[in-house]
This record gives sequence, C-alpha cells and structure tokens, in this order.
Amino acid sequence: MTFFNLNKKQVLFFLTFFFFIFLFGSSKLPVLDRDEARFASASKTMIENNEFIDIRIGDEKRYKKPVGIYWAQITSNYFFGNQPYDNILIYRLPSLLGVILGFLITYLYISKVFNRQRAFLSIFFLISSLLSISEIHQAKTDGLLFLFVNICNLILIELIRNEKVSKTIKLVFWTCLGIGVLIKGPIIFIFVFIPLLIFSVITKKNLLKKIYSTFGVLLFLIISVPWFVLISIKSGGTFWNESLINDLLRKISTGQESHGFPPGYYSILIFIFFWPGSIFLISYLVHLRKNWKVFVKKNHTNMFLLLWFFIPFLIFELISTKLPHYVFPSYTAISILVACHVFDKKFVEIKYFTLPLILYPTIFCAGYIYALNEFSSIDLKSILIFSVFLIFIIFLLFLARKQQIKRLIISTGFFQFLVYLTLTNFLVDRLEPLWISKKISQIIEMEKSSTDEILNFGFNEPSLYFLTSHSSKMISPSDYQTSDFIDKRIIFIITDEYSEIFEYDSKFHSFRLESEFSGFNYSRGKKLNLKVYKNY
Repeated sequence: MTFFNLNKKQVLFFLTFFFFIFLFGSSKLPVLDRDEARFASASKTMIENNEFIDIRIGDEKRYKKPVGIYWAQITSNYFFGNQPYDNILIYRLPSLLGVILGFLITYLYISKVFNRQRAFLSIFFLISSLLSISEIHQAKTDGLLFLFVNICNLILIELIRNEKVSKTIKLVFWTCLGIGVLIKGPIIFIFVFIPLLIFSVITKKNLLKKIYSTFGVLLFLIISVPWFVLISIKSGGTFWNESLINDLLRKISTGQESHGFPPGYYSILIFIFFWPGSIFLISYLVHLRKNWKVFVKKNHTNMFLLLWFFIPFLIFELISTKLPHYVFPSYTAISILVACHVFDKKFVEIKYFTLPLILYPTIFCAGYIYALNEFSSIDLKSILIFSVFLIFIIFLLFLARKQQIKRLIISTGFFQFLVYLTLTNFLVDRLEPLWISKKISQIIEMEKSSTDEILNFGFNEPSLYFLTSHSSKMISPSDYQTSDFIDKRIIFIITDEYSEIFEYDSKFHSFRLESEFSGFNYSRGKKLNLKVYKNY
C-alpha cells in the first residue's frame, strides 16, 4: 500500500492541509448549544471581568470542569481575538490544535514502533472519523484532553518496549498528566492510570514504579493543585459540591440532561463515529479472539493498546450518562490496532465488513434527506448531491467485492471528505431554522445603532448569551416596569408563548409587532416561533 508510505514532510503537509480545511469549516459553523456555548461563554466572562480563577457565565457560577480549557480559550483570544470576543472560531482553536497535534505525535511515534504505513493509516482512520471531526469543531475539553492522553500513553508504550525512559520523558509524562487534570479533572486517570495499573497486575511489571519521578510528581502537583486550592477558597467549597457531587457523581449514577443510555451505547455508535476504521473492527475482534496468545499475551504493546481502548470504553459503558465524545481518547488505540490488522491480513482474510461498510453512509444519506425535508427544502442541487453519495456507496461496494483494499480505504476517506464539505458548505446554510441564536444576533446587530435597549426572553440557550451578552439583556417582560420605558427606544425579542403580555398588558401599549420568524431548538427538541416588538 504505497499510498500510505508517506515520509514525515508529506504527513506534515497532509495534516497542515486538513488543519486549514477544518479551520475554514469551524468558521462556517455557528456556535453550538449546549456545552460548547457554555464553555465559550464562561471564557468570555473571564476575559470581560479580568477574572482568571473563578468560572462564571455572567453572574451564574459554572463549576462543572476545571479551569484548563478556559485558560486555553482565553490565551487563544489574547493572540487572535478582539472585542466583543464573540468569534466562536477563536474559542475552537485549542480543540483544533490539540487534535491535530495528537495526530502528528501519534504518527511520529507509531512510525518508529511499527512503520510509516501503519502509522499513517492509523491517523487516516482518526482524521476521517466523525467523532474526531466533531471534536475538532467544538470549543470543549475533549480535543485538548485527547492530546495529553495520547502523549502520556505513548510514553507508557515506550516504557513497555524498552523497560525505561529518560528523566526528561518522565517529566513530560507528569507534566501532561497535570495539564490533563486541569482540563478535565480526574477523567485523564481513566485513560492513563487505570490501564497502567491493570497492565502492571497482568504482566507483574510495576509500570508506576518505572514511570515514577520525584521531581515529576512535584511538577504534577505544582501544575494541578494551586488552582484547586484557589477556587476552593474563592468559592467557599462550592466548587467541589458542584463539580464532584452535582456533576461527576450524578453522571455516574443517573443519566443527566437527557443523556442516560443503557450499556451497549458506545458499542453501537463506534460503527458510526469511527467509520471508516470501524469497517474492519469486527474482523479485527474475531481475529483477536482466535489469536489471543500471539497478539496479546506475547505482545505487551498490543496488550497495553487494548487496555487503553477497552478499559475506558467499558467504564463509560457502565456509567449512566453517555455522550459520544466521552470515549474519544480511546480511539487512538483502536485505530492503531485496526491499522495493523489491515496490513497484516490479505483482503480475502478480512471478513464481516459489508454491513459496517454501508451502515454509516446509509445513515448519513437518510439523515441528509430528513434534515432538508424537515428544516429546509429539497431542490435540484440537494438531489444531485444525494445522487453523488448513492453512487459513492455503490462504488464502495464494488471495490469491496473486487477485493481492492487500498482503493476502498482511500475512497472511504474521499467519501468522508465529501460529507464534511456537504455539512460545512451546504447544509449549515440550508438549515437556518437551527441557528436561532445567530438569527437573533443578526437582528440585534442591525438594530443596535438606532435602539437604546435590546431585550430578549424565552429562548434562553447559552449560545444566545455568548453572541449577545454585550449588546442585549435577558429579562422577562413581566419583570419590566413601565418607568423603564420612558424616553427609551426598545426592542423586545421573545418566544411566542410570552407574546400575549404585549397584547393585553397596558404597560406595553406602545409596542408593535415588527417581525417574526420560526426556528427549531435542537438542544430541547422543539419548534419555536419568535417575535420582535418595538416601541418606536
């Protein structure tokens, strides 16, 4: 498979190309509810208040995650942002950089452990996967966590292979572990320490002792502990109650925010979110079962990669609250294992791939038609795009039947690239009803120069706060006093359920309905009608 035998410069060009492709896509995608908007809004509040310890969205405390991701987004705005700090692309840069650097580091190390072909196919599977693409485009914790989990676990693989690593590498390990704790708290231990401990028990080799460094642990504590001490003092202990009890422990015991699913959730979704790597997943697992001793017991590198994937995967399957991105750092391990499996086997020996091959493309095509029919319209252009996808699926099946594995893998990458271009350059613009916050923000931008005060209520998603906190205020019409109207030109943007007060309450007699529009609140799954009232 000479196509995958790229040198370092070629791989660097490949990743740089996709960095700019994803950068462009990130600039096209509106701010997303809910987690992304919450993270970005909290970072924005910290910038506006010049407060870098306490985490708030406006006046509301935001004690769900540690401060690492907020500092990263603030730094991104320091270099590239400007007032009013409402460009979501700037907040997404840490995620984009984290994931792309994670790919590069993985390639560089795996090319040394195995070879360039297996290393490139590993990152090919990663960069083509829907989950990677999703996390690259969201200003959340998981992109950066992915980077530091990769670094820590690749260092552990080096330790397993050579029995020792240099003092400098140990310091890098403990530094990355400390940064990982600052980004998402103890979650990094699920991906790093638990696999490390289980590996040590199975092999009777104490990896923790070998990776231990007194100065490294001290560095870990210096990086991770001070902010937790400061926030404990500043919040009066509230941070721990909110982050551990109300967030982490409740996610473990019950499904939070309608994200509760039974075990098996990740096992099913991996065939969608890890495609095209998932095409070969069943074949790999069957092969693994038949050759367990050769590929695992006698190969400690494979054993650790399996633990890196399966242990977090199993833990998150058992936790009640489930979201696809929770297992994202495990995808590196399975991509390496599947890539090696593909190179080690002849195509005729790879089985059970037909259903995984067409499952994701079929689901995407169905979702594409549904989204256009539900939130936009189906026209000639959309039909032509759909036809291209159908032809592509037939072509993939043809390549599979002809056992042309290299062309099949390359074609799946092109299919995913076409999906990405369709999403960012066609569907985003066509699915306008989903972007309610963007619509409200555009109305505010047009009206703010001729208006004294702009108010909104009813649509209370964090994306709206992120975009309009500097130019609009959220307040219920019933809480507004008649005296507040005197000598003011006011715009009130409300959802339909609150419009009656403007028709029957005498204090709003000077307001008239200026315009209205419909939208769909995808985070709550309901349609909304919004009205714009003016008193001038």
